[in-house]
Amino acid sequence: MPAPRGKRRMERLSQLLQVDPRQETAFSPGHNACPGCGSTTALRMVLNAVGDRAIYFVPASCASLYFTPSDTTTTRVPVIHTLFPGAFAEAEGMARALQLQGRDEKVVVWAGDGCCYDIALGSLSGAAARGANLLVICNDNEGYQNTGGHLSSATPPDAQTRTGRRGDQVPGITRRKDLVEIMAAHRVPYVATASVAYPEDLQSKVLKAREMEGFRMLLLLTPCVTWGFESRYSVKLARLAVETGYFPLYEVEGGRHYRITHEPAMLPLERFTRLQRRFNGGDLNALHEEIDEKWAELRFRSERSRRERVQRPAWVAA
Repeated sequence: MPAPRGKRRMERLSQLLQVDPRQETAFSPGHNACPGCGSTTALRMVLNAVGDRAIYFVPASCASLYFTPSDTTTTRVPVIHTLFPGAFAEAEGMARALQLQGRDEKVVVWAGDGCCYDIALGSLSGAAARGANLLVICNDNEGYQNTGGHLSSATPPDAQTRTGRRGDQVPGITRRKDLVEIMAAHRVPYVATASVAYPEDLQSKVLKAREMEGFRMLLLLTPCVTWGFESRYSVKLARLAVETGYFPLYEVEGGRHYRITHEPAMLPLERFTRLQRRFNGGDLNALHEEIDEKWAELRFRSERSRRERVQRPAWVAA
């Protein structure tokens, strides 16, 4: 009797990622995350790709509940739980200390969008400007979700949160802050986006960033149940976020060289929004405009980068 379709698919995926589905992973069962949490799946992939020779800094976030508690230790790598504003400076100090001792451990910061976009943006910028030898993973679930779903500057236009709907009820800029472009403007070696629904793309970017020196950052979109969806739709939402153009998958090297790593099907945005209560009764026009503008800029920059690679003289390439 042939193997079930799901089992065959998992076997092909494990061969592609060069991971035995039965082998021990760096992230074990028994965590305190919510059922359907998108970030725990992403965290497992990141931990396995980075490897055991790493030290993680985790500022206050949802990861405080599923990554760091001593009573439910879920990882075999060292983890330092810290505060929002101090995480990047502390991690930079650790990276420098390891370098002075001739050690080769990677220093990784796993932080939420509340930390990276808002509370510690200045500290994040400082680490990037100084070329700190860090790999920063921004777990973007588009709000302060560990406190129940409050507004952050990563929250999309007209989405309902505990602090109101981003748009008419909350004054100020209604667009999502573009953190990738902010960090790319520092001309750091590597910035990229990734999604748990595309494990091959995620793993390749983590491996690429792992082998680099200097400041690197990955922005991970991870669906959160506070968005108001059934837990079984977590990965489906992550996939629809990409395929509707809501969350592009791309990378930027040296702050200038852009490459789109997945061409989406550009499905109707409503296929993504209708599965979540946070968009009920909302006006999607601002979100449509934001997506259209982002893709126009991204295609222009990636095409410019492609032309520069093609036209580069042979002596430069050498």
